Amino acid sequence: MLNISTLMLVMLAGGAGAVARLAVTRLTLSLLGSGFPWGTLMVNFSGAFLAGLMVGGFAAWLGLSTGSNGWNILVFGFLGSYTTVSSLSLEWLLLLRDGRGSAAWLYLGLTLLGGVVLALGGLLLAALFL
Repeated sequence: MLNISTLMLVMLAGGAGAVARLAVTRLTLSLLGSGFPWGTLMVNFSGAFLAGLMVGGFAAWLGLSTGSNGWNILVFGFLGSYTTVSSLSLEWLLLLRDGRGSAAWLYLGLTLLGGVVLALGGLLLAALFL
């Protein structure tokens, strides 16, 4: 069960993740230009890498177990705010780690296909009404 202090720390970590996202995005765009979403790609790739580190044992090295207060602060607070792709990657890796390969691939496929289809649907709906 989460207590109020953990919730407050998750919120603070979320703020730090948002600031880090902005900083990485701006830095990447200043280096590579804005002709392609390099900033978002860099954030998503680095967030996925950090999620992999967490599942791969870095969390345990830090003394954090899945679901602990520290895990919730770092993973859901910071990484969840930094990039939702890190959450996707983390959940996918956890399914794989737990021997649920079919569920992991289904989750990834549904997320990617559903995200693209819904983004296109939103674009088309906006085009109809705006």
